Amino acid sequence: MANYPLLRAARAQLARHSARLDAVTRGWLVVTAGQMIRLALGLVSSVLIARALGPAEFGVFATLAAVTNIGSAVADFGLSQSGVQYIASVWPGDPQEARTRGLALVWLRPAFALALAVVGTAVAAPLAQRVDWLAERPYLLPLVLLGVAASALSGAVSTLLQATGHFGRLTVVTLTNAGLTACLAVALAWVGQLNLVSALVILGIATSLACFEVGRRLLPRPWPLRRPSLTRLWTDARRLFEFGRWLWVANSLALLASYLDLFLVGRWAPLSVVGLYALAANLAGKVDVVNHSLQTVALPAAARVADEQSVRPYVRRSLVRSVGICLAALPLFWLAEPFIQVFYGAAYLPAVETVRLLLGVVLFDVVTVPLTLLAFPLNRPRLLAAADAVRLLVLVATGAWLIPTSGATGAVLARFSARVAGAALVLAVLVFQPFRRP
Repeated sequence: MANYPLLRAARAQLARHSARLDAVTRGWLVVTAGQMIRLALGLVSSVLIARALGPAEFGVFATLAAVTNIGSAVADFGLSQSGVQYIASVWPGDPQEARTRGLALVWLRPAFALALAVVGTAVAAPLAQRVDWLAERPYLLPLVLLGVAASALSGAVSTLLQATGHFGRLTVVTLTNAGLTACLAVALAWVGQLNLVSALVILGIATSLACFEVGRRLLPRPWPLRRPSLTRLWTDARRLFEFGRWLWVANSLALLASYLDLFLVGRWAPLSVVGLYALAANLAGKVDVVNHSLQTVALPAAARVADEQSVRPYVRRSLVRSVGICLAALPLFWLAEPFIQVFYGAAYLPAVETVRLLLGVVLFDVVTVPLTLLAFPLNRPRLLAAADAVRLLVLVATGAWLIPTSGATGAVLARFSARVAGAALVLAVLVFQPFRRP
């Protein structure tokens, strides 16, 4: 009992310090804290999968994971980010309208993902025969596409939580996924059943369905997920696609550019090298969640930027925040080698230098991505799509030039060149165009 006043005083002091931060930074700290816990939990499943499969089979797993993520972006049709803007623009002023708008998102996203799974399985089956390891196991591709449909369900409710600013609840959904995946990975490894199929079905599809149910229960009440009228569904779908179609192009190109270097390495290197590069990209991606969480909370704030006077504070806060994140991440360059040695084993040590180079690419994105979000209030989704098209072209050109001679290092240089080219295009247009919100 005597400690209660001390706890209340500490809580009050923490509240005073947090009040000095802007809303975006506070939201980012909540999401990032959750992401850090998710990383710790995700490390368990990552280490178990890598050790159970080995570098060559882990390369197969990483390639399938890349296909899953690209498929998710294609099946999204830009609905998630356009949905954030569409719903956040009326929340919390008109909560009933926000809930009505959200219903279209909840019904459209899984429907398109399921359609992609059906069509993709039929179309891609003949193409899969040209890949040796996929031709030997043709059931892997349908499992991947079913995973895309399952993730669309959980992604839809997560988008509603993001749009309404419930970042704490969004973090709960994220941690549920990571915690459940870690527990199931431990159980599968314990009974000797951790393999490609169990990783795709149990650690992928099952956990996504569980997260949908958790997210549904965390939505602001009341928010019944009943099907809206066809008239309203059509109206909202048109509004979402009007803005989201270009985001769909941009996101699909961005995801393809994010993983194309892995496919290019697989084109010119054996599966063991692909596995090492995949591990490096996976570890850099775990650090990149800091950037994703920053984008998660910055997007609603960027969507509310109304004029040139509000642009300057947004840019200033973004740069200060990004520099702080970069400084905090510097020790990771030194920790990469002992981390891989301890957790993944000596077989993966050749990936250390690649990890360090990819960390540099991540920090570049931390600085530039919040600034490029200003294309949202300007209603310039075509600019984002054009930037990602440039990224893809630069990645293919530089990757085809550098990877055959420099291997994984060439792939990292190609990725960095692509990120610089895409960001330069967006920022150049935003700098030289007067801010006039439509």
